[in-house]
Amino acid sequence: MDNVVYAESARTLCEVLAERVKSYKRKHPRLNSHQVAKRFNMSASSLTRIMNGDIRTPSIDQVLRVLRGTGCDDILAYLEEYFPEVAGAYKDIYRSMRDKVKYSELHAEEYLSDDKYFRILLICFSRIGTTRNQIFEAFGQVGVLALDHLNEREIVKVDEDGRVRGCSDLISFSDKTVRNVLSKSVMHCSDLSFRNSYNFLSYHSESVSKEGQKRIQEILFDANEEIKKIISMKEYEGDMQVYVGLVSDLLMESKQKEKIQ
Repeated sequence: MDNVVYAESARTLCEVLAERVKSYKRKHPRLNSHQVAKRFNMSASSLTRIMNGDIRTPSIDQVLRVLRGTGCDDILAYLEEYFPEVAGAYKDIYRSMRDKVKYSELHAEEYLSDDKYFRILLICFSRIGTTRNQIFEAFGQVGVLALDHLNEREIVKVDEDGRVRGCSDLISFSDKTVRNVLSKSVMHCSDLSFRNSYNFLSYHSESVSKEGQKRIQEILFDANEEIKKIISMKEYEGDMQVYVGLVSDLLMESKQKEKIQ
């Protein structure tokens, strides 16, 4: 099940996560902490806090990323065998995540953080995929070389019909990757105006009541559900590869979030 076995299960989960990271770094001496964190698709500060034992109760996201990044094949089985006292707390969350979405491979998420690759990768993971000619027309020879590299890494593949597609089904990214992709998508798509036939850009910043903030979240949630229905319906399948992003947050995080909770 796993290539790292611990004789003592009395240690805390965070201590074991720290040891797994340290073991990984010993096996990859040329990688610094920042590079390891990038491979695990987590922040360098979170990784450092885990290594230093500063996080007493790691989040499910941190647990998944460290265990996956250090080579754990069956995360839930690992937790149930070595840490049954905490497995129950993670079980329902992890199973729900595992059943509903597929997480992208760590190396795929690395490329989504790279300006050279992220749009090409998103195009390949769309339903219709793309072709070398289409990539050449849009990105030139540099784009074709990037596409070939993704193919060599088995992140994308060339089908019998010559179309290039992602090597898995539609995938779900970590929150960190979603933020990066949304930011890069807006910055790289030119000629965004308030609204025309194919794009929409709007921004609002204001002080509202707790009820107003809640209503905004409800509207965004409803819109997100409608968008997911449209992109999954057969009648709307086509050749226009688009992106849609929805985001809302508080301008002053700490104090204002305490009021909402």
